[in-house]
Amino acid sequence: MSTTQRIPAAIPPTSSAQSSAPTPALRSSRRAASGIMIVLVGQLMLTLDGAIVNVALPSIGTGLGLGPSALSWTVNAYTLAFEA
Repeated sequence: MSTTQRIPAAIPPTSSAQSSAPTPALRSSRRAASGIMIVLVGQLMLTLDGAIVNVALPSIGTGLGLGPSALSWTVNAYTLAFEA
């Protein structure tokens, strides 16, 4: 019975700059994730701002002497102007 010894194949050396550089696919996915996060934060801000206006409606109506129909126009106008 003979014993054979296996020698592992040599692994070519890699430079540290080569291994730490992100691939184009990784950069693209990071850019896409960043864009999605920006859009989501913007949508959150719009939702919060709309909620603040709705909470302030009684004070706005009292201060300006507006009725319910005018207050609904106020909310719509503010939302359209802010989101544009």
